[in-house]
Amino acid sequence: MLLALPLLVLLLPQAAAVPSIPYDLAPQPLGHAPPQDQQTEQPQLAQRDWIGDAHLLVLLIQFPDYPADSEHDIAYYEELLFAREAGSMWDFFDENSYGQFNISGTVVPQWLNASENMSYYGEYEFQNSEAQGNAQTLVREAVALAQPFVNFSHFDRDGDGNLDHLIIVHSGPTDESNGGGGPAGDDAIWSHRWSISAEYRNGTRISGYAMQGEGTPMGVFGHEFAHDLGLPDLYDTDYSSSGIGHWGMMSGGSWLNGGDTPAQLCAWSKIFLGWVEPALPFAGEGEYNLSRVEDNASIMKIPIDGLGGREYFLLENRQNVGYDTYLPGHGLLIWHIDEDGSQSNDAHRKVHLEEADNNNNPKQSSDPWANTTSGFTNVSSPSSHNYDGAETHIGVTNISVSGDWMTFELQLPSDLAIVRASPGWVEVHQPTLLTLTVENTGFESLNATLLISGVVERTVAVPWLLPGAAWEWSEAWTPGAWGNYTLEAELVVEDDEPSNNALTHTFATTVVIMFEDFESGLAWPVANDSLWNATSGRSYSGERALWCGVGTGYVDDMDDTLLLPPFALGGFDSAWLDFSHWFNTEANYDGGVVEYTTDGENWSLLTPEGGYPGSASAAGGSAFAGGSGGWVGASFNLTGFENVTLRLRFATDFGSVAEGWFVDDLLVHGRPHYGVAAPPALEFMVYPESEQNASVPFTNTGVFEDNYNVTLTLPMGWNGSVPTNVSVAGGETGALLLELWLPQQVLAGNYSGWLNITSQTDPGSSAAVALHFVVGEVHLLAVTPLAPVSGLPGTNITFTLTLHNDGNVPESVAVGITAGAWAVAAPANLTIGPYATLEFNVTVTVPEVLAGSLLLTTVNLAAEETNANALLRLTVEQREQPGIELALPGEFRPAETRNTTLTLYNYGNGPASMELALAAPANWTIGGWDATPTVAAWSNITVTVQLTAPAGDVVAGSGALYVLLQHGSEAAFANDTLLLNQTHRLRVLVAGDSALPEQNGTATATIRNRGDGLVRIVLTASGDWEHELSQTVLWLAAGTEQDVTLRVAVPARTLAGTLGGFAVNATDDDGATNEAAGTVEA
Repeated sequence: MLLALPLLVLLLPQAAAVPSIPYDLAPQPLGHAPPQDQQTEQPQLAQRDWIGDAHLLVLLIQFPDYPADSEHDIAYYEELLFAREAGSMWDFFDENSYGQFNISGTVVPQWLNASENMSYYGEYEFQNSEAQGNAQTLVREAVALAQPFVNFSHFDRDGDGNLDHLIIVHSGPTDESNGGGGPAGDDAIWSHRWSISAEYRNGTRISGYAMQGEGTPMGVFGHEFAHDLGLPDLYDTDYSSSGIGHWGMMSGGSWLNGGDTPAQLCAWSKIFLGWVEPALPFAGEGEYNLSRVEDNASIMKIPIDGLGGREYFLLENRQNVGYDTYLPGHGLLIWHIDEDGSQSNDAHRKVHLEEADNNNNPKQSSDPWANTTSGFTNVSSPSSHNYDGAETHIGVTNISVSGDWMTFELQLPSDLAIVRASPGWVEVHQPTLLTLTVENTGFESLNATLLISGVVERTVAVPWLLPGAAWEWSEAWTPGAWGNYTLEAELVVEDDEPSNNALTHTFATTVVIMFEDFESGLAWPVANDSLWNATSGRSYSGERALWCGVGTGYVDDMDDTLLLPPFALGGFDSAWLDFSHWFNTEANYDGGVVEYTTDGENWSLLTPEGGYPGSASAAGGSAFAGGSGGWVGASFNLTGFENVTLRLRFATDFGSVAEGWFVDDLLVHGRPHYGVAAPPALEFMVYPESEQNASVPFTNTGVFEDNYNVTLTLPMGWNGSVPTNVSVAGGETGALLLELWLPQQVLAGNYSGWLNITSQTDPGSSAAVALHFVVGEVHLLAVTPLAPVSGLPGTNITFTLTLHNDGNVPESVAVGITAGAWAVAAPANLTIGPYATLEFNVTVTVPEVLAGSLLLTTVNLAAEETNANALLRLTVEQREQPGIELALPGEFRPAETRNTTLTLYNYGNGPASMELALAAPANWTIGGWDATPTVAAWSNITVTVQLTAPAGDVVAGSGALYVLLQHGSEAAFANDTLLLNQTHRLRVLVAGDSALPEQNGTATATIRNRGDGLVRIVLTASGDWEHELSQTVLWLAAGTEQDVTLRVAVPARTLAGTLGGFAVNATDDDGATNEAAGTVEA
């Protein structure tokens, strides 16, 4: 609809007529209202869930020629609308929402006075000669008259800046109930829900409203308020049919029982408002039951085009109870829904009742389904075909008799479908993604085999898919020539009913001038007040699309444009604008168009191929308006434009609003006169010191033959060549021979170059090929050989090794040693750069092995991709290490010969011929020994040596025996003490003389110490005659002697010549003793 003109001068009620007012109507303090021209962009009728509370403002206004009936006072409307009792609008919505939605409201406590008679406001109800609907003028008057005592901000309960719900009640009858009678005649106002151009009161935006007459029944109040909640009319708005007839309040059901007991909302309306979550038949085929819907939120949904599809059936059990008491009948209602349909299109309605009697008159008791075995199927009338006329294979059969519980059996399709293929276009030599989307649109899990042909040949297993699940096959592919391509696919699946198992998808090459998928947001600048933006609410591909709106829909009074970049198309033989889009707008009023300008000032309508499918008065005529029925394509021919600028324009009036216009994958493309395309990048694997040839394809994308200059840029130090001048016909593909020569030493890694192909006719047409050279890794380790060495056991021998990395990558080298049980020390890991050398040490501890042994130690140098080995040769030298042990037999007696044991040791690692030498004290003799013994490695031998002590009266004592064992330059020494021990260490010698009887004779005892030290000696004597020693204790040093006198008394009367015997005994402290005997003669 057209915008309203400025407000008329309004009459305010007299101050004396204003009664006491409740809090909700308390005026806001002055100074808080925004400017009158302030705009807001909140949608008024976007779909939403209505759960919780809603508070309504009710304004009463009467006409000078038709004042209000005294019976219709404030209490009347409070009871009709908000009373918690049967028959009120509150009760109706409480029953329909199953207690989830609670309405309340405030009725302005007096009738306001309109400035004109009733007929004025009804004559040009929605548009007068000045493009201003007089009914909207009545709303503006009522709002202005209520301003002194209504705080409108108190009626914005959700805080979105908009007055939530406004009901205008005017005096007198309405056009729909007046029947042409009454003072207004045909100029009475038809009850409606509409909008005014937004104005602001107390900072609150006022636009949407519902208007009824003072005697309007509750059913009409409820119908218009349901519009305010977002529900559309479900009667046929062009009046060519009855729509859904009496089976819902959004159609003729609002007038059941004279409008006092309207029919409940239909199944679709309850779902739309968020009060019922429909059940899906996931249990598959079989028997189901539904309780009556009046007091049970039980509705079944049977999708037709997949779980996420917009076409489906709804089943509900309606009985004559509650607000359905006055329905024309009862039983199972089957609704056919297409969210993209139009209620004015009898052949393709948004909400359609599949009448059991099939007579297209949904006002009869025979409309519901009950007590039938055949039921609703592909062959029934009406049938379960979709709106395209195809069989859905959905059946509702064996329907029970009508009752509070109804049973039925469902027949459901088993269906896998190929629902989408891409790409829609390609650029030659540019990689793209081939995709096929398979969806389970049936009601049992299925798998399949996907046969793919055309640009690729594949056989792919489709996994098991649950109902509603989708699976995508994709594969990267690059077109190598200009032209058309085909991707064909076929599903091979058992028990698949609909014939949607095959698809042939065609696409062609093009030259892209601009492409935008809006995944990164909106790249183009928009005006500050424009609602164009990138949204994730809907998209054709990816996650985002272009949209003109805010919240969940567009708003009133829009005229928003989005300017695309200017396009220079003079060099193109043909050019096109293509995009995918989805739209849902108020048909005939709101819509979108594409416009163009060639001078930057004057804009004209650009018409798509096939024309615009609808019209929008706000956009000036033909437009994308109404419903698109899903995502569809649009194509605009730009051929012939030299320079052009395009814009998308979306315009709305101040009436109903909807979801809006979504645009995705916007493409400007064409075929130039001269052009060239080549792969954006090519990759080559090369190696140092090598030669490589490669073919580089390129295509003349223009329509005319052309010559091209070719230049090559390579990394520094590299050599290469390409043809510098080539010619290719339009649309044909050529090839360039690229020859490369690499230097001897090139590090592994990535290197870049460029190949530029430029049109000689149009130097602005060129293609740059990024050359990506991957120099392959060369892994090559080597070790310088080492000369053999020798060493003694137990010594450490250090080898210095030189490691060479002749490869072009750094290497991390693990060092491993293969040796015997001897100790080897080496670094565990080494790091060496490319083309580098590295010295490191390996230390070997020579083991205890036989001299002359050859030890081989392998050093393993292992990198991830290469290895090297070094052999260490070591000869074991002989170690000279003799040893000797001496064991003397003990003490020797003079002249005694005894055997002495010598143990000779060879601690070396080889057999040893040794020299043995002995040295003894003077007068000792050595005999019977081998002076050159031989001893095996790590062994010993025993040698016996004869030792003879000196003879004669020698002094006891000790002396050293020395032994020397010589092996080469090494010698071992041993010595021990020889002990000479006399048998009679103490010696006593005696000599006697003669004496007369009774005289003393004497004897001399000589005491000798032949021992080896000072000794204390005790002397005793014994004999035949009386005797006495001159000393009984004496000390003698070693080797000394001393005489002691023994006096002997000769007895009387002793015969001459008689000998008297005696003995002298010497004992030392160690117990050694010696005794000598002698005589004295008388």
